[in-house]
Amino acid sequence: MLLTFLSRLMSSLLTTLLFVAVVGVTANQTILSTNYIEDKLASQNAYQRLSDALSKDISNNAGDTAVPQSEVSSQLKTVLTPDVLKEKIDTTLKQLQAYYHGNGPVPTIDISDVVQQVQQAGVPLDAGKYNQPVQLTAATKAKKVSDGAKYVGIGLLALMVLLFAGLLAIAIKRRDYRPLANIVFSLGLMLTITGGALLFVPSVFSKLYKFNPATNPFGSLAHDVAVSIIHDFGLRLLIIGVVTLVVGIIWKLLIHRARKPQALDYAKADKSPVGSGVPISEPVSIKDAPTTPSSFEADEAPGAPAAPPQPKKRPPRLIQ
Repeated sequence: MLLTFLSRLMSSLLTTLLFVAVVGVTANQTILSTNYIEDKLASQNAYQRLSDALSKDISNNAGDTAVPQSEVSSQLKTVLTPDVLKEKIDTTLKQLQAYYHGNGPVPTIDISDVVQQVQQAGVPLDAGKYNQPVQLTAATKAKKVSDGAKYVGIGLLALMVLLFAGLLAIAIKRRDYRPLANIVFSLGLMLTITGGALLFVPSVFSKLYKFNPATNPFGSLAHDVAVSIIHDFGLRLLIIGVVTLVVGIIWKLLIHRARKPQALDYAKADKSPVGSGVPISEPVSIKDAPTTPSSFEADEAPGAPAAPPQPKKRPPRLIQ
């Protein structure tokens, strides 16, 4: 009874921890991967769109100038080309990755040199915050979470190893590996449901939030990139979940087939006498009992002479 309770408790904990670990590994391969983000930006034509958005945003915030804003924006586009922005963003992403690993300062995005080129070209431009490197202050909060996740991850890994060792020991002792198969099955089910749900998040997000390019020129680009990443993240979890679920189902079926002959052997053994391998024969009914009269019935048979009464023997008296 105690082993059953411990097995169920440890199985639940291990399943949850494995789910968290799979989600974390998938996030490291997608959201937290520099190469992955670069590929996503390229697939969304982000550099061209970012060139248009930045040029428009800087020209709108330039203030009153003798040059029309449309001309300022055109001048900026000749300098803020997609290739230049790709180089800038790639540098920022590398800084971001180094910052998360504790090997660099807070990442920045710096287009001040581009703004200076426009100003030297004769365009009176006050670029405001873009005149100097812009720090990505949101990265500091993410780093705190990342640092905490490292220590938590080490502890979770050690706990998972202990839980698996304990479950394996209980399974060997009881000769019952169904709890391990149930863990694989439950993990696959959780990942499948989570991945499938994430595939519907982008469409719901798109309906709930609308971005106005006039007030938020970067909103549309950020939305498209985020939707693509969430969809890809959910698809990866779904694939891993389906594969794990199929493995769990096959494992459960194999264990069930292996235990079926054992159950039949145990049932046959229960019908045999203790210490004997020979099964008990079927009970004999009254109709099938032998008809040979017993000795008592033979003595009382009709026509037979009655036996003379036997005198009772008295115990000898003791001489006083």
